Formats: sequence, C-alpha cells, structure tokens
Amino acid sequence: MNIKLFLSAFLITFVFYSKSLTFSFVWDDFANFNTLSQMSPSDVIKPSPKVISLSTLFASNWRPLTNGIFVLFNNFSPQFAHFINLLAFSLGSGILAIIILKLTKNFILSLTLSLLFSLHPANVESAVWPSSFSLYLPASLLSLYFLISQRFPLSAILYSLALLFKESALALFLPLFLYSKGRWKLVFVLITLAYFLLRHLTVGIIPQEQKPHYDISTLIDMFYGFGFYVRSSFFPFPFEVYVPEVPRDPINLFLAIFVILASFFLIRKFEGSGPWVILFISNIALHLSVVGFEKVPSVLSFRYLLLSLASLSVLLGLTLRERFQIFSLPLLIFFSILSFNLSDIWGDDLSFWERAYIRNPNNATVMLNYASNLLSRGKDREGLEILFRIFNGNYPNEDRLMRG
Repeated sequence: MNIKLFLSAFLITFVFYSKSLTFSFVWDDFANFNTLSQMSPSDVIKPSPKVISLSTLFASNWRPLTNGIFVLFNNFSPQFAHFINLLAFSLGSGILAIIILKLTKNFILSLTLSLLFSLHPANVESAVWPSSFSLYLPASLLSLYFLISQRFPLSAILYSLALLFKESALALFLPLFLYSKGRWKLVFVLITLAYFLLRHLTVGIIPQEQKPHYDISTLIDMFYGFGFYVRSSFFPFPFEVYVPEVPRDPINLFLAIFVILASFFLIRKFEGSGPWVILFISNIALHLSVVGFEKVPSVLSFRYLLLSLASLSVLLGLTLRERFQIFSLPLLIFFSILSFNLSDIWGDDLSFWERAYIRNPNNATVMLNYASNLLSRGKDREGLEILFRIFNGNYPNEDRLMRG
C-alpha cells in the first residue's frame, strides 16, 4: 500500500507539472545558472573569487549538494534544470503522502492531502521555477518521517543532508530538537552548529551590503509578513506572482495573531500535531528573517512556504481523519484548476513580469523588469513609456532601483 500511495502521489505531481519541462529560464535563473556554469567542483565546497556572483547573496546561499549536482553533470539547459527541480518536488509529494498515511491510516485522505500540497497555487513557484532549488524537500520530509518513527539516527543523517542541499532546512531544527529524545537533542544542536561553522569557513562573512538590517519597523513588517504567508496558505486566490513589499494589511495582522493562538489549541487537542505546528511557524519565521537582509522589506516569495504547506497538509490530515474528509476533495479540484493556469506564468519572463506589473503597477522594481522585457522583445514604445515613468517618479527606495 505504501509503494502504491507513494507512486500515485509522485506520478500525478510529475505529470501535472510536466509542461514545465518545455519552459525556458526566467528572471533569477539566468544569474543563478550562469554562476553555476562557471563553478568547478572545488568551487561547490568553497566558492572561488572567480565566480561572478561571489559578492552577492548567491555566495552566502551555500548549497554544496544542490550546486554539486548541477556542476558535476555540467548540463545547464533549462530542461535539465526543470527536470531536476520537478523530480525533487514530486519525490517530496510521495514522501509526504507516506507521512500522512502513517499518522491517519487513511489511504484516500493521504493521497488527497499530499496532492493538495503539490497542487497548491503557492507551490507552483517551487515546482516549475528552477531557481527555487527544491532539492532539499525529500531529505527534509524523510528526516521528519524518521523523527515521528523515533528512528533518530536516520533522522539526524537526513537532516544533515537536507542542510547541505539548502539552508531552508534550518526550519527543521526546532521540531527535531523539541520532539527528539535524550542525547539526540544534543546531536541535532551539534549538527546545526557544525553547519554554521562550515558555512563560515567556506563562505566567510556576509558581504557588507547584505549585513542584517533589523529595526522596529523591519520587525513589524516581519509580523505582517507572517500573516501574509498564512493568508497565502489558506486563501491563495488571487495569487500574487511577485510581492515587492510587505503588505501592512489589518487582515494579515489578525491572521498572524490568530495562528499563534490556534497553534496552542492544536498542540493540546490533536496528538502528534506538535512537530508540524512548530515546523509551520518556524519555517515562515526563518524565511521572514530574509527581510532583515534587505535595505527595504521585500523578498516575499512563495517558495518559502514549501515546508509550511507540507506541515499544513499533515495537520489537515490529523484534524480531518475522523470527520469532514469530503471537504478536502473540492478544495483539491479548485486549487488544481488555479495552479494549472498559474504554471504558464513561469513559461517566460515577460509573462512573469506582466502579471507582477498588473498587481504592482507603481513599484519601481517591477516596472524596471517589465520594461526591460518589453524592450528585449521589440516593444519599444511600451517599454520606454514605463521607463519614462520611472525616470520622472519619486521613489523612496532608490537604492533598490539602482541595484535593479
């Protein structure tokens, strides 16, 4: 039954997003994969000063296993990058189905909720955008699977591997630490400290312009951002392709407070929910810390929701295993239709920035990227009109505009 469930979730996810295998590179793909194409195997361990992006955030995103796969195979075609990313994402869906089955003992519910995770509109970004680098997902979920199975040695090994795939796996630390037993708590602490030490030894300090920038305003934005991510998890329509600033929306503030209070209820009410509640919160909090590395609050990207949405799928399984299971099916159908339409946005950068421009018509960064793409396609008049608006505009975030 486990193999059948795993293969069902894996194949449905892979086929659903398979059209992404025909997509080209978009947006950050060009910079990321151009940088990777110039890295040697030794650069994967310790980036060389010869790497163009060494002075940028790419260098501090130390991902030796992820980068190593691309460098060793030395195939930087869009199709190869999409295939590797989609393969990892689909494997994660299959593993998530097994986790939910272990906790609910319900095959149909496990398949439905794993697909609800896979086909969630916010996960379109992780599934069809190679620069999401979703290779850490399978190892992360396996680490959690072995945690709830109390097979702590395997959990620790997979946690170590997940960290080397992508720093996003740091979100696993709190649930692993809090819900492991005995000396294994110390083991997870030591693994995390060793990871930070290796990062420091290989990458060094963060470049000057990217040192943390936290103040009261930034912390407030992070709290609003928490509510924004929560709303994106539960109410993904209308879906924002690109959110350049943290929206200070009262609804986001309400949702942030509500989820924190609801978390205590879930942990007390539903046995086995603790690790997943902690993961949901810690993953969002970890990625909101990225806001502190920007001179203006930004970088609200939906790929950051990957582990939070996985934990939400498990929590839904724990709460629906006895009743209301029928509600998950219409939700899956609705999300699937929306996600299928959204995946085309990532087919080319013009579509991506056009949708972002519709949502954010007065943001300088969005305007600049959209205008550049219009000009590259020979649409000079439309592109120049937008650039002229930027030139005559009064933007408080000129430093970000200049970097763009």
